[in-house]
Amino acid sequence: MHPPDESRAASRGTDWLVLVALLCTLALAAVYVDDFRVYYQAGKRFLAGGWTDVYRPSELTPFKYHPLFAMLFAPLALLPWAIAKVSWAVLNGFWIWDAGRRFRASLGLGNGALFLALLFVLPALAWQLKLGNVTLLLLWLMAIVVSTGRPAPSGGAAAVMVLLKPFWAPFILLPAMDSRRRTLVAFMAVAAGLSLLPLLLGGPAAYADWWHTLTDPVHGHNLPKEDNQTLFGLVARNRETLGGLAIPLWFVGSSLSGLLWIATVRSFDRDRFALGMLALVPFILWAAPLSWIHHQMWLWPGLALLLPGSSRIALLAVWLLLTGTGELFFSKEVARSLHQWGLPALAFPLIQLLFFAYARTDDPEVQRAARSR
Repeated sequence: MHPPDESRAASRGTDWLVLVALLCTLALAAVYVDDFRVYYQAGKRFLAGGWTDVYRPSELTPFKYHPLFAMLFAPLALLPWAIAKVSWAVLNGFWIWDAGRRFRASLGLGNGALFLALLFVLPALAWQLKLGNVTLLLLWLMAIVVSTGRPAPSGGAAAVMVLLKPFWAPFILLPAMDSRRRTLVAFMAVAAGLSLLPLLLGGPAAYADWWHTLTDPVHGHNLPKEDNQTLFGLVARNRETLGGLAIPLWFVGSSLSGLLWIATVRSFDRDRFALGMLALVPFILWAAPLSWIHHQMWLWPGLALLLPGSSRIALLAVWLLLTGTGELFFSKEVARSLHQWGLPALAFPLIQLLFFAYARTDDPEVQRAARSR
């Protein structure tokens, strides 16, 4: 039973989350949603012709996900396109509402911090609503991992995340570092079981066609991105200048970022597992070559945790770097030069450093007061 003030605050938070969810649902239902169209078509091909049609490599944007997800999209593919798109929009609205609710309750976040953090990732949310990607599904799964201490749902949700986007694989280190053996066992069991299901239904052809699509050099969407805010994008845009140092710089920078994440997790005095999951996000966005701008939605709960306790200068820097708003203040030529040399990419190591500073705050009351402001 919450005190009256806390109950009213929770109610107000629920109200604005409902509004955000409704707006997301309406926006997704109204636009073209290119990525969901790919999922929908993959589900229809799976129903009609099996795995080969699912991973047909002749399209600009082929279906590239684990075979399991072609099966999961099949029920939506049974619906007419308009109804399927609205259904996907409703699911996305539910995911952002329930994720926000879970993050607020499990992390003790104030409504103001959660709302401010959403403003910081609005460009990512806008791209998500334009594309209809699985980003909000992953945000919701992350909320389950963060909000539950039970091994089965936590490990199971993380397993689905890794199967859907393999760059979440560093998660495996979290239960190992936190001595959560049952969570690790649940993760392995769910990942193995879900991976066996396509084999039982379609044989090895499912994985053969998936691998062929992923490794086909004809399709630019299979290659690492060079126009994003990752360290890989930074070195790739400047490979002529960096020469043979480009890939070593990416490897060294990613390794240092990973070590900073491990040091952050080991510095938490409590709730290490939940907070370690949030601290993992900027590391992934910095190091993964295939990180897209809509993936920055995953920063939402972490930023909500950090922003109340950060300096105003740090707030301004994070906002400018994340939103890429250089063109509001500089000429397009200057903004292009800043992007070329990777200034927006500095957002992720900056957020990692803020997490490290937060983790090393000794007094739990200080952290609790920062979150409640």
